[in-house]
Amino acid sequence: MSYTKYETERNETWEKKEGGSLEGIYTNKRIVTTENGESMLYTIEKKGGKKVDLWGTKMIDDFFKNMVIGTDVQIKYLGKKKTAKGGKTYCAFELGWDKETAPEGPEKDIADVANEVMNN
Repeated sequence: MSYTKYETERNETWEKKEGGSLEGIYTNKRIVTTENGESMLYTIEKKGGKKVDLWGTKMIDDFFKNMVIGTDVQIKYLGKKKTAKGGKTYCAFELGWDKETAPEGPEKDIADVANEVMNN
């Protein structure tokens, strides 16, 4: 038997620059464990096929929470802003997606799929 070596996917990470944007097809999400704990990492495939990873933040995670893989998305970094209450600093984004070309149906996680299989 011959085995093929598994190589983990290492994409360029999007560097947030004020006024910068990232556009493309949302292709993957995964949980990554870092020295600061777990964080979400989202993969966007730009025109031309180049894949770029985007680290999750509260705003980014909320945006992608119910986004279906295969959706055309646009992320614009607006810079660091301060909250009205408390003055905490956060990364602000303008987020959008193309509703007309988005695949149908909510994204299912592994627990939903397992539940469907076990109950059918």
